[in-house]
Amino acid sequence: MDNETKEKAAELAGEAKKKTAGIWAKIAGLWKSGTKGKAICIVGVLVILGIIGAFVGDGEGGGGGGGDWTYTGKDFLSVFDGFPKDEGEVYFNNGHFVRVMQATKKGNLVEYAFGSRDRVIWVETTRRYEDGEFLDEGYYIRRGSMEYETAMGAEKRVARYVEVSGSLLEKVKKQIADEKAAAEAKAKAEAEAAAKAKAEIVAMQAGKKPGETKTITLPGGVQMEMAWCPAGTFMMGSNDGDSDERPVHEVTLTKGFWMAKSEVTQAQWKSVMGNNPSVFEGDDLPVENVSWDDCQEFCEKTGLQLPTEAQWEYACRAGSTGEYAGTGNLDDMGWYDGNSGNRTHPVGQKQPNAWGLYDMHGNVWEWCADWYGDYPDGSVTDPKGASSGSGRVYRGGCWGHFADYCRSAYRGDGHPSVRDRSLGFRPARVLSE
Repeated sequence: MDNETKEKAAELAGEAKKKTAGIWAKIAGLWKSGTKGKAICIVGVLVILGIIGAFVGDGEGGGGGGGDWTYTGKDFLSVFDGFPKDEGEVYFNNGHFVRVMQATKKGNLVEYAFGSRDRVIWVETTRRYEDGEFLDEGYYIRRGSMEYETAMGAEKRVARYVEVSGSLLEKVKKQIADEKAAAEAKAKAEAEAAAKAKAEIVAMQAGKKPGETKTITLPGGVQMEMAWCPAGTFMMGSNDGDSDERPVHEVTLTKGFWMAKSEVTQAQWKSVMGNNPSVFEGDDLPVENVSWDDCQEFCEKTGLQLPTEAQWEYACRAGSTGEYAGTGNLDDMGWYDGNSGNRTHPVGQKQPNAWGLYDMHGNVWEWCADWYGDYPDGSVTDPKGASSGSGRVYRGGCWGHFADYCRSAYRGDGHPSVRDRSLGFRPARVLSE
């Protein structure tokens, strides 16, 4: 530090010292002035201490309040890693207090008090999405008091203190062990049921005639009706539609396949996947807001497949050659912007095509297995679409699009990860023999 800088610092320090001395002189004078002056001094000191406490503390009121809250579990002495499901007494360490928060559907909240000082909050969570964040199973430590933010979102609960003793330890440990055993037994039973359901689907036999129906049980216990689509040949595409629908070409499918009679419903999706991503909610409504990747996961869990684009158009046409199957009148066959009321509708309300398939036109778009690409110039057998691409094919139109988009030959495509309230699917089962 040079001499000029030292002199400047000394000058500033001297000024600060003079100001401080002046303040203390004024306070001393106020104190000596009488009772009123003393009262003003006392209030001032209390205000200053309160401001200091606000900065030193964690700012979260309630409970012990202010600075006695810490964000550490270093003194945590629990001998087990869980809590009972219901509100009640929980033992952690003999002679200490446990504040047991009201149990809610969002999780059990337990506040552990070490005397009157260190307190931590443990929040039991389940594996789920919340506000776009993925939450693992387990426990999260959160600072807090009567009002705080937990891993499951903002909660406010009235707490009560419970003094506990060591006699509760075995009871709590047994309860946790019983819960774990029950959960393991449930998981084992569900896995066995899922394997049985998948084996049933994989073992499906060929149908005897077009439109023959077979009912299968999905993992989770919900049923799905399938219709038989026999092997055959048809003309794929349209000369009257968009350029990507040309050239019209002959396609031969050498293997028959089962196709779901309707788009996958939300009840069926929940049975297999355990969640419901749909915007329009209802068990009989088609599941939507699912990506191609999501549908692939559903198929892997069930032993089903997404149909190829050729299989989809073949099943949609069911022997017809016009723009719409069945009666040929879109209002009879599907939900589109002209009759949907700007939303999805329960599956199977419109007329089926000749092979008993509902909603092949409209309601929701249906993902297919193929990459989107150009059609071949000549006839093909069992085509599987382009070998690569940036988008996967979806077919059939939806509740929010014009009639033209719902034609048998119309093609759409999207990135495999995209989700939209107009995107759903229907699976197929192609026999291995």
